[in-house]
Amino acid sequence: MKFINSTETIGIKGRNIFVGYYDLNPYNSTNTKILICNAPKIGFESQNALVGSFDIQNKNFHFFAETNAWNWQQGAKTFWHQNKSGIAFYNYVENGVPITRTFDLNANLESQKFNFCFYSYSFDFSKAVGINFYKLSNLRPHYGYRNLGNLDSDNSEDYLLIYNLDKNNLDCKFSLIEILDNLNIKFESDVKTLIDHPCFSKDGKSIFFFIDF
Repeated sequence: MKFINSTETIGIKGRNIFVGYYDLNPYNSTNTKILICNAPKIGFESQNALVGSFDIQNKNFHFFAETNAWNWQQGAKTFWHQNKSGIAFYNYVENGVPITRTFDLNANLESQKFNFCFYSYSFDFSKAVGINFYKLSNLRPHYGYRNLGNLDSDNSEDYLLIYNLDKNNLDCKFSLIEILDNLNIKFESDVKTLIDHPCFSKDGKSIFFFIDF
């Protein structure tokens, strides 16, 4: 990846712009566009956010989707497909269920919809990792999404799921109990727990994450 040695401010009056996250690079492969989440001003959290791109050379915005799955910490987890030009990933809530969608900017249409909600992606973009967004939204609402069902289930199952983006199927799903048993760690069953902030190692062989007690 080529780094750009310049500073520029982008924004829309009366709106909030989110770009990337710690492990989600907002630049496309040619460093010509930035993927953004355009949220309403503070006090209007019930409104949808816009998903779009900012053309660095032409200095203009192009919005192509709306999402009701966004928050003040991470936007809508927007991310470019790393191996296919012009494909944007973003999270969404459909009928109370958190999912991930993709939009093809070249064809100007929604190109794929996953039955899982992704949190992060491997560096080679062969895998995605997901967690229990219902529980995240309940115990850490500033990192979760509104309009989710079953938000009272704060003791529901914690898990990590790994989705194979190359084969387009679920690789595996591990519960927190299985993870802790493997590490020989015990905890009280009535303790509220939460798996959060998963991300892949650079070689894609490991996943780092927090366990909040």
